Amino acid sequence: MSFKRAIDQRESTFVRLLELLAVIFPLLIGLVAGALLVKVSGSGKVTVSYLAMGFLIAAVSLLIILRTNLNKWLLFSTFIVMPIPFGISLLYRDPTPFHVSANGLYINLLDLCVVGMLLLWLSKRWQSPNETKPFCWYWPLLVPASLLLLINLASSLSTPYPFFGLSVVFSNLKMLFLFLVIANTFDAQKSSASYPVFGILIALAFEGVVGIEQKVLGAIFTSERLGHSATLSMQIGQQIIHRVAGTLDHPNAFAMFLNMLIPIGVYFAWQEPRFWVKVSALAAVLLAVIAEVFSGSRSGWIALVASLAITAPLWLHRRGQNPIVGMGFVLLAGAIGVGTLFAASSSLRDRLLLDDHGTAEVRYPLMEVAENMIVANPLTGVGLNHYTHYMTEYDRTADAISFNYPYPVHNTFMLVAAETGVPSLVLLLLLFAVTLYWCIRAFYRTDGVVMATSLGIFSGMITLIVSNLGNPSAFFEDQPLWVFMGLAAAMYRFSQEKKPGHE
Repeated sequence: MSFKRAIDQRESTFVRLLELLAVIFPLLIGLVAGALLVKVSGSGKVTVSYLAMGFLIAAVSLLIILRTNLNKWLLFSTFIVMPIPFGISLLYRDPTPFHVSANGLYINLLDLCVVGMLLLWLSKRWQSPNETKPFCWYWPLLVPASLLLLINLASSLSTPYPFFGLSVVFSNLKMLFLFLVIANTFDAQKSSASYPVFGILIALAFEGVVGIEQKVLGAIFTSERLGHSATLSMQIGQQIIHRVAGTLDHPNAFAMFLNMLIPIGVYFAWQEPRFWVKVSALAAVLLAVIAEVFSGSRSGWIALVASLAITAPLWLHRRGQNPIVGMGFVLLAGAIGVGTLFAASSSLRDRLLLDDHGTAEVRYPLMEVAENMIVANPLTGVGLNHYTHYMTEYDRTADAISFNYPYPVHNTFMLVAAETGVPSLVLLLLLFAVTLYWCIRAFYRTDGVVMATSLGIFSGMITLIVSNLGNPSAFFEDQPLWVFMGLAAAMYRFSQEKKPGHE
């Protein structure tokens, strides 16, 4: 009996330790964010930094007070901190010999939220193993994702600068960890499913306010405070316009991020019966749409319109409405909205109508270089995170584009094939296909918030695919992408266990 009592005491101590760590992590999020804000803002802006730090500490204190629902609040916080750029890149090297997408071992606030969720899950699993769902590996996505990781690792070790390749491998490994934690800790029950959506709406509203402030005032969310470019100036016609980037580092990346979230807000508001929640959701979406207009991202606008045009008929069909009649109203509302924005926003008119002095045309010679790389190295590519290192060797363009514009091709799918080969591209497309399948199955087998979120993620994935046909991105470092893939997996699993109308 004494031996059994000692074992039970050790188990109880371990559980309490895990719970303590799970409580400490939200506090660390606030402290790290506040410290970074103070550092970035500088001595002349300490008052603003202390205000922001106080707000963050108040928020994490609320999480501690509500520790019975701590996992829900950590998931809620995950979506709020997704666009926040503050983090630490361990072993960062400066300067770099060529342009790279990853440099060092990057850790940010979202990572802390995810670790906190994992600790809570382990604590619950240890304390009540019979009440906790078994860990699910989601093999249809994990197998191709793991193969991609192995390809990236092998490619990194064969490059002239393995450090930069291994930096991507670290992010890739971190994304797999993030996916599995989100997929296994997200509770799709009706009482919990709204938490991530509310976090998404707050992120949309915040980014909308940031983008509008950058366009109208440009005094608060500046490059100096954010630590990277907050706006991008470019010549359109005979004038200079300023495109906003929100808290991200480029207007196109800003638009792509908003596009991942906006459809979720739209379909959540569409199904929400409570008037004040519906109005709040639509207000957050409106702020984000205005900010996206100010981003000046034509690919972002096209992607958003295309995704909503594809998914709106699915939504109407799922709700038992006539898709044709419903689409008429959707198109009318869309025409009124676009017409209003076109009349009210000079940014929208200028980007659509005026000459951009070759900004779009630069993509063609860049794609020619990428095509040369792929044809010469179809199986292995030139090396992970080494595209710009080898650009000049494959540049046979009349513009000598690699000397005038030494940056990656503005097509992420070509970039992946050029760096790590066509097999990597096939595996990446398989990841998208599996996620889209999970979303559409969950959409047709669930109701309410889960149904709306499933279609919203489906729509957001379409925007990501369309946008990345004309913009460079880093899929293995894209936290929002892997977070939403984790949500899609969890909702698909939930749809397999529940029937429509039984949330």
